[in-house]
Amino acid sequence: AIVIREFAKYFGSAGKEAHVLPEGFSKKYTPELPYIFTGEELRNFFAAADRYPHRDNSPLLEYIVPTVFRLQFACGLRPKEILRIRRADMDYRHRKIYIRESKGHKDRILPVNDDIIRLVSRYDVLLRTVYPDCVYLFPSPRGDAYRGGWLWNTFRKCWEMSGNKCGGRMPNPYALRHNYATYTLMKWI
Repeated sequence: AIVIREFAKYFGSAGKEAHVLPEGFSKKYTPELPYIFTGEELRNFFAAADRYPHRDNSPLLEYIVPTVFRLQFACGLRPKEILRIRRADMDYRHRKIYIRESKGHKDRILPVNDDIIRLVSRYDVLLRTVYPDCVYLFPSPRGDAYRGGWLWNTFRKCWEMSGNKCGGRMPNPYALRHNYATYTLMKWI
């Protein structure tokens, strides 16, 4: 609404007739502060992810859940990025991950620490035995990439299983990206 209002004002200044929206026409956008986990909350969350229950319709689910959230946190990945990773995007030897078509349709390469590379590598061996021809690193039971809603619902279930309280505000998978940045800055300090 602000852009339209300013455009109409510009049009008016050029001598053209335009309706200018009133000042308080739309709500002002105020970004929400990210949820920063305590160390205990992170430990509880990942412990809950490690206990994620088996489902017969998704034979790797109890392995996908802890791996997907640890990789997302360790690399600061956006929720859409983590779900779109292809098996070919993982370079285990050089400890890198290739992120395709991210924000602004840009690709990038990220370093991955040794512990996470080992975790993902072990998971990938298991994945190859169950879904040998699968393209995605974290395939849905149909073999395609999971949708964003799956990640949000799974995160919520892990959070509830963790016993962490949220004080009225529930964190979401994007919080893992924010916490990656926060914890990285704190290490630098």
